[in-house]
Amino acid sequence: MALSGDADSIEKLRKAAWNASLQFQCEKRKDRIKRSLVGLTGDATFLERLDTKVNLLGFENGVYDLYLGVFRAGKPDDMLTFSVGYDYTPTVDKDKRAEVLAFIHSIFSNPDVEEYVLVITASCLHGYRRFEEFYFHTGVGRNGKGALAELLALVFGDYMGTIDTTFFTQPRKNSSGPQPELANKKGVRYLSAREAEDKEKIQVAKLNELTGGDPVETRGLFGKPFTYKPQFGIHFQFNALPKLSRAGQVASEERTRVVQYPNVFKANPAPHTNQRLADPDIKQVKVRSLEWRQQTMLLLLEVYHTKVKGQKALKPPLAVKQAALGCLEGCNPAKAWLEQNYFIDVTKTKDTTMRVLVRDLYARYKGAADVPVDQDSFNAGVEAVGVTKRKVSNMFWCGLRPLSDEEKVNMQANAENDEALECGLA
Repeated sequence: MALSGDADSIEKLRKAAWNASLQFQCEKRKDRIKRSLVGLTGDATFLERLDTKVNLLGFENGVYDLYLGVFRAGKPDDMLTFSVGYDYTPTVDKDKRAEVLAFIHSIFSNPDVEEYVLVITASCLHGYRRFEEFYFHTGVGRNGKGALAELLALVFGDYMGTIDTTFFTQPRKNSSGPQPELANKKGVRYLSAREAEDKEKIQVAKLNELTGGDPVETRGLFGKPFTYKPQFGIHFQFNALPKLSRAGQVASEERTRVVQYPNVFKANPAPHTNQRLADPDIKQVKVRSLEWRQQTMLLLLEVYHTKVKGQKALKPPLAVKQAALGCLEGCNPAKAWLEQNYFIDVTKTKDTTMRVLVRDLYARYKGAADVPVDQDSFNAGVEAVGVTKRKVSNMFWCGLRPLSDEEKVNMQANAENDEALECGLA
């Protein structure tokens, strides 16, 4: 909007606007202003309603509505305090977009994984967590993981949040008490956590709680408890695969996603290897440029509307599912018990000699296993192995049968021989 009046008046207005904007860059002042607005508006629910419209994304020059797919001027009833921190532009800069895509392509060797990363990132633009998943980004060395994370932090702006990984590695002391670490995560769409200690395990119960779509209770420092529904997708940045706790639940393949960063960036990469040519301008210049932020956002919006919106699931590529098995090992007691006691062939779904009643399988597990789990968790663990349910006259697990005593003895002998070979004793 153009300002009218004499030069001195215009300059005073500009200074006042600039000073006001500085107030909102300080979190304490911003919170103080928000609280004062409750009294000014006479609306006791004012703070609760801020940044709760999951379909809206704030830009410096307006608001993007993900439901309608339109950019428009902001309105008071949008109730937004968050912004990505830059202007929205509808114009695709082909050269800059090509640079962004080339950067992302250089990180991933598998085009399916590359596309999947764009899809799960685009899903975080919207605050409705339809997909109850959590994501681990893994890889050691100069693999582009940090540069991509830095770019996304600048693209998401206020909608990007970070949290100490210890929040996920420590069990809750009080299952019904508020969680202060989440107090400033209301409205965040993309939540990032960094490396955990080697011996620490991610508490699956916390992940399930935060990705399940239920409200969480929290409170700020010296503040009153309040609740909100998380809008964020959870992304971990780890060098190696994490360990997951059992926590009485099964971390199944339906929730856990692992994206590997296989390439290494070098000044002089060796040909025909996973080494790629390092670009010294990526982190210091390109990632921080306004053009890259705007073009990456436009790209993500396109991906959202074409590959996320309206989808009931985000199908992971095979490489992502296989990578997830590494951290799921040991977190699925049903799987370990099945492999010790049953012959499994998931292709034989119609073989009547390869099926077990659903209720019988769980009863046998309860009578023999060391790790207690409820039936829902047990069933999820069986499904994670690839075994399917079919209803004939009753509900059956298809594709498995009990091992005979002779088969168990042979399996144990083979395992001991393999162990001896590994240790150089055979």
